[in-house]
Amino acid sequence: MIAMLKKIVKKEGLGRILSQGTRYAATQIPGSESFAMHAKGLEFGGYECRGSWGQALQFAINARGGCHHGYGLPARVEHIKGLGTTVTGKGEMVKNAAIRRIICDSLILCTFPFPKIYNDETVSALFSALVGREFSTEEVLKIGENVQTMERIFNIREGLTREDDRLPLRLIQEPLPDGPNKGSVVPLEQLKDDYYRAMGWDISTGIPPKEAYEKLGITY
Repeated sequence: MIAMLKKIVKKEGLGRILSQGTRYAATQIPGSESFAMHAKGLEFGGYECRGSWGQALQFAINARGGCHHGYGLPARVEHIKGLGTTVTGKGEMVKNAAIRRIICDSLILCTFPFPKIYNDETVSALFSALVGREFSTEEVLKIGENVQTMERIFNIREGLTREDDRLPLRLIQEPLPDGPNKGSVVPLEQLKDDYYRAMGWDISTGIPPKEAYEKLGITY
């Protein structure tokens, strides 16, 4: 392992390929693309998402790719509630997790204490104090949703389509070999439909409607 790390740093041999990241390496090593663990070129955080479908959905639709923090951490919520391998409601769960993560990141708040140490009302009070005018909880949550939509619009401008909200084929086609979720694979297309529906986006394309652009002052 140390020897390979040195090759990556020096860009020698196989290290030259690996230094470019998992997505690039998978294009250079025949047969590896289906199990290269990344989304949109960013490698996943340490979660086995075949038994955590909300986390799988978050990896797929996250604006920057496979970051387990970017749009919240659905795995924590769904496993506490025993909902790891259900589809219904996952879109709303991921949407809400993303909204709160966006808000907390914008205010530079650690999200691990949420909601035991602070909650939506606390965050709204902090935000109001910061900007100097009163914001309701609903208004703050709407701001988070608008940011989420704007990130999507940015990616669409750069060429992203529904097809880019994807996972490695291994997670979709290869069942978990053991454990409490043995036999499970990720029903990604159903999960994406549920998420786009929750966001009010076009289900066939994943594109926000014209009204969303207009509300944000962006040319459609």
